[in-house]
Amino acid sequence: GYLPAEAALADVGVLLRPLPESLDRARAYLDQARSEFGPDHENSILAKQSVIILQMAGGSYGDALAMAESLLIRSEAAGPGHRLALATKYSIGYCIFKLGRVDEGLVRLDAAAGETARVLGSQDSAALGRRIGIVKLLAGAGRADMARERMTALREEYGSFTPDSFIAVQWEELQELLAR
Repeated sequence: GYLPAEAALADVGVLLRPLPESLDRARAYLDQARSEFGPDHENSILAKQSVIILQMAGGSYGDALAMAESLLIRSEAAGPGHRLALATKYSIGYCIFKLGRVDEGLVRLDAAAGETARVLGSQDSAALGRRIGIVKLLAGAGRADMARERMTALREEYGSFTPDSFIAVQWEELQELLAR
């Protein structure tokens, strides 16, 4: 539906409307989904994941972390390798990292990215996107050497990307970030 798509775009920095308005809509949809389907229904879980992504986009990492931790059990009920469970684990690591617990967050992020690659395959866009996301976090946190090492490893593993792909765009942004 529209809400998960809006959250997915916010996850890559594209907002369709002001963030407070998007969050209000997402929270209202979450309330509606819980009321209509119950808290364990996939629609409710997707709605909660959308709220988490929008909170992260707005820098509300503490709130997003609390929601993601509560969502993990419900999303894993769909199966430990379910895309929502994998995304939730990555969100938890991301929030921990952004809250300043960099080393703990990095351990969680690496575990989540590794599990995503094992379950979905290393060529899956989520697997590669998460690994690129970690490099971006490292670069943004002043760990440029570690970011460059990981970027080099990604380039060696994946070779080149289709120029117009989402991953190629992420790759270009990453190269610009590391060149600063």
